[in-house]
Amino acid sequence: MAALIKKALEPITAQIGELQKQYENFEIDEDQLANIVSREIKKHVAENPIKGERGDPGRDGLDVKHFLRADGDHLIAVMSDGSTKDLGKYIGTDGKDGIDGKDGLGMPDITREYDPAAHEIIERWERDGCKKELRYTAGGIQHGGYWREGIKCAGGETWTHAGTVWIAKTATTEKPSRDSDNWEIFASKGRDGRDGKDGKIIAPIKLGGIDD
Repeated sequence: MAALIKKALEPITAQIGELQKQYENFEIDEDQLANIVSREIKKHVAENPIKGERGDPGRDGLDVKHFLRADGDHLIAVMSDGSTKDLGKYIGTDGKDGIDGKDGLGMPDITREYDPAAHEIIERWERDGCKKELRYTAGGIQHGGYWREGIKCAGGETWTHAGTVWIAKTATTEKPSRDSDNWEIFASKGRDGRDGKDGKIIAPIKLGGIDD
């Protein structure tokens, strides 16, 4: 850097020397000299830029592989190069206690009833204004009666149609038939039996002591 400044000042020194030769008692104040020096240095640097040598490639960045809990509740980060970093304590102060929860509902608070329209069991829990309701399909098979167009049948129900009792595999409004995937035959009418043999004719029996 010193050599660069010296080289930049050479034109200025030459100019001052020429002025001193031309004019006796030539004087220049500090501000004028500073401006001249600054201008010439900037000009010289612009015309003669310094190119530094290329540095070594930088190292790859580090990734966090995992964390460890160390003594004293310190959190330790294990880096991808195997080094570790202490991130300080990770356990905060205890929070305030929450408000007490409401009492749960027990068996004495349950009522059950059967809904024949839906063939469901209804369970209801109630205490201190808190109400809950649960519905689930009742067990067994429920017969709906004779099937009619437009009836919505629930899965597991039986319906009579065309002399056959059908059971619905799933909820459906489809007409019961052998071609339907929603119906299955539950019970069907049997075939007529064979004709029986002719009976023997037995002669009338007379009882004694009775007049004809």
